[in-house]
Amino acid sequence: MPLPTLNDVHVDAPLTTVSTAYLQAATGFIADKVFPVIPVNYKSDQVLAYNRRDFQRMEAQVLADDAEAAGGGYRMDAAVTYNAEVWAIRRDLGAQLMANATPPQNPERDATEWITQQLLLRRERQFLNAFIAAGVWRANDQTGVAGVPGADQFLQWNDPASTPIEDIAAQQDVIEGATGFRPMTLGMGAQIWRALRNHPDIVDRIGEAQVGPRIVAEQQMATILDVDKVLVARSVQDTSVQGAAADLTAYAMGRSAVLVYSAPRPAIMMPSGGYIFAWTGLLGAGAFGNRIRRIEMPWVGTGSTRIQGEMAFGLNVIDANLGRFFATAVAA
Repeated sequence: MPLPTLNDVHVDAPLTTVSTAYLQAATGFIADKVFPVIPVNYKSDQVLAYNRRDFQRMEAQVLADDAEAAGGGYRMDAAVTYNAEVWAIRRDLGAQLMANATPPQNPERDATEWITQQLLLRRERQFLNAFIAAGVWRANDQTGVAGVPGADQFLQWNDPASTPIEDIAAQQDVIEGATGFRPMTLGMGAQIWRALRNHPDIVDRIGEAQVGPRIVAEQQMATILDVDKVLVARSVQDTSVQGAAADLTAYAMGRSAVLVYSAPRPAIMMPSGGYIFAWTGLLGAGAFGNRIRRIEMPWVGTGSTRIQGEMAFGLNVIDANLGRFFATAVAA
């Protein structure tokens, strides 16, 4: 089989734009909403981290006429190394399929959107592996239980007697007291969202003024829980192989939640629980490190066009003191 030449392969700017628009409009995926996406020019590099304690230490002194100002400074902690892996998937479109397509079919657009969905699922899974797991955050993980809670445990939030508002606030206080930064982003699985939006303590706080049924929206939930953002991971992953009879679908985030401090604007001196590094230095890549390539393969059958999608990103915990993991927050 001949190899594609430079004339056969190119980054398709219009299809890359379709992919980027799909990424921006996608709902149910929370990876790029929990932590900022940082465009980077290099596949791998180091991110310098400043010692946050040096920014909380009070060193300014009264200045006399015949004296110099008090001196001070800040140190750099160990640098964080990121590596933006390139994830890829393709869809081959035969010439006969392309020629026989009638509106509203658009094989290249349809392939691009399917490819982008695949890349979103992969990024969400890598995000969950990197940030939503036991032992990721330095302080003690919190575990929901059905019985009487012990140390580092709480009563599962599907129980009407549970206290989710107090449980979350208590962990906010602990993190803020230890770091000076209050975690204000709460990500959770869809099963937790269902339990919380029907929890009596939360429903009761909406107030009698609301007309009709008291239905809790995400922004209302954020206000009640005293956070800036409540993000619900609704993506569903099918782990069965294509064509299998078994339907092994499940919410990707399950019954877990994470409470984090996420930098409102990424900056070199700005602490954050984590960052997503998107390698935009790859030729033709969009803002998310994504690109769509078209590879013409005239030697296959009556001719074939390969639509190949790629997304290059790395996910890194920047400060493990700025997050808290909640496991089994609701019953199965």
